[in-house]
Amino acid sequence: MKKIDFHIHTIVTSLDSKNGFVFNVDVLEKYINDLKIDAIAITNHNLFDMNQYNSIVSRVSSSLIFPGIEVSLDTGHILVIAPVEKLIEFDSECLKIAIHFENNDSISVDNFLAIFTNLKNYLVIPHYDKSPRIQDSVIKRLHEHIFCGEVQSPKKFEYCIKDTSKLTPVLFSDFRNYDYDSEPSKQKTFPVRQTYVDCVDVTLPSIKLALMDKTKVSLTPSKFSEDFQVLPDGTIASTGINVLLGQRSSGKTYTLDTIRNTYDENTINYIKQFSLVEGSDQERFEQTTAREKSDFTASYLKELKDVVEKVSKIDLQLQKRTISEYITSLISYAKNQDKNDAYSKIKLFSETSIPSEEINDLKKLVQSVVNLLENTTYKLIVEKHLTTEHLIALFNELNNLYEKKKMANKIIDETNLIVKTIRDILGKKSAIPQPTDCDMISYAKDSFIVNQFDDLVDLVKTEKNILSEPAFGTFKLVGKCSRIKGVSDLKKQIKDTQVSKEDYERCSTPYELLQFLLKNGVMRSKTEAYNAFWKIEYEIVNNYDKPLSGGEKAEYNLLSKLKNSQKYELILIDEPESSFDNIFLKSNVIQIIKDLSLKSTVFIVTHNNNLGVLIKPNRLIYTEKQITSMGVEYKIYSGKYDAKELETTKGEKTSNYKALLNTMEAGEIAYDERKKIYETIKNR
Repeated sequence: MKKIDFHIHTIVTSLDSKNGFVFNVDVLEKYINDLKIDAIAITNHNLFDMNQYNSIVSRVSSSLIFPGIEVSLDTGHILVIAPVEKLIEFDSECLKIAIHFENNDSISVDNFLAIFTNLKNYLVIPHYDKSPRIQDSVIKRLHEHIFCGEVQSPKKFEYCIKDTSKLTPVLFSDFRNYDYDSEPSKQKTFPVRQTYVDCVDVTLPSIKLALMDKTKVSLTPSKFSEDFQVLPDGTIASTGINVLLGQRSSGKTYTLDTIRNTYDENTINYIKQFSLVEGSDQERFEQTTAREKSDFTASYLKELKDVVEKVSKIDLQLQKRTISEYITSLISYAKNQDKNDAYSKIKLFSETSIPSEEINDLKKLVQSVVNLLENTTYKLIVEKHLTTEHLIALFNELNNLYEKKKMANKIIDETNLIVKTIRDILGKKSAIPQPTDCDMISYAKDSFIVNQFDDLVDLVKTEKNILSEPAFGTFKLVGKCSRIKGVSDLKKQIKDTQVSKEDYERCSTPYELLQFLLKNGVMRSKTEAYNAFWKIEYEIVNNYDKPLSGGEKAEYNLLSKLKNSQKYELILIDEPESSFDNIFLKSNVIQIIKDLSLKSTVFIVTHNNNLGVLIKPNRLIYTEKQITSMGVEYKIYSGKYDAKELETTKGEKTSNYKALLNTMEAGEIAYDERKKIYETIKNR
């Protein structure tokens, strides 16, 4: 079995992380030697540097090094690996790729094929189940050259191996770890993501032949698809459930930290020791719950937000001033009637503008019907309740009405423009002052809207239950809506709002408060104004509808974190049993973890026999600290759950039975003693 890693970065490009890296050939050589890798490929983003490649080859002799490149296609990334004997030709092709990317962010499949005209000589590996993922259509188009694909994790590797319709999977490091540090807490240890291939020699043709056959590919030398190397020393883990055992200070958390460093942090959920208890703090607990229900909050307050946005555009004070000016000018006009001249006697001299009709809501309604007609994703559901014929008829009627009203408004606008032009001309020629323009109808409408808005906000005078739904286990989530009362409430709801108690109390209506917030620059973002009236708070209650105790909050936090772990490739759980009783662990936690292990790889550090034994893990990892003449030595044993012995990578063995009893039951004597006590009580 040959160990390969065909995804190594040595040059920083714009596609690398923000912090980048500083290439160090000595670190690369150490990585190859420590992980015992037989062959690597240099695959930088959209370029190949032959001078650097030759320099690396001359320095590193312990592994065969292939030239390669990672190309950004329009539809995802793809690796191209060349045999050493094609180096000159490959370099020339990569130069064309580099020139293309001087002014482009990606390349089409057509242009890619125009540059790499002899892909049959190369090894082509797409991002298969890894971001940015190549589309299936591209894989079909390049099917003559593609027979393996890069995946994100051991779990996805296992899926691809078992699914006959999938490509042969490969798992690589995507190596950039040149700031290597052996201390796991610094998160800079070497990744353990390489692939074993069963081939006679380390040549590209031989490796390609092996990759065409899934039975010749594995993540361990044993070819067992559910196992993978998890630690740099060669320790094996399962893609299912792994339990880490060991006495206190024997290196369990150290081991867990090392495992964490093996994978991209975006693919890992690490539930650390004591984090569940710390998270039960009331304020943090409420913030977490509110975050999880942010979509519901936004949905519930959407209509209020829309109303606030509409009302925020109404300025009644300005309209009142306009009316006052109109009345004053009208009185003046009346008093000067005896001075009428030929111009002021013309009716248009004192004519006001005609108000147009608001039709934006009708326009939105027409667009909504169009969306229903054009939607393909949910077409079957729509047609189940509304036939296409009815929707078309509805569209025609609404659209015709909209077009009529739109035309009427256009006529009104043109009429108002003509009237205003004539009025201006007459006003300049007459000695009598003209009445100012005034839209009393708009004022009446706006006043009605403002009154309705005030009534709407005041509807929630007392706390109102708006949500009650099952959460996790026996817990229930309750949502309540209430009116914002007082400036302290307001500041909690809208951060960085500069409002004094006096200012708040001076606003006698919701509309007055809205105007104050918008006009006095007291809000960082005006889009948050709707939050000044109602607040939604969430609470988790137990099966008796009572607030949770501290221990119950920790239980809920654990269940919540486990449920939210479904999107992660790797789940690390460090001693979750604190504050939990065995009934809770057995009734709630064990089955959730088993379900998670179907899609993710799980590691649990525990001293609890329910989690450690009754969960029936796929594999056990046992850590041991020994004091020798040379000092402190840490050993890591691993093996199947039902194995007689656990074994280190050096071949040292220990009894699985004793390891379980010592860590789960405080030793055989304590176990037997408890057993006798239970039997004595039972038989009384």
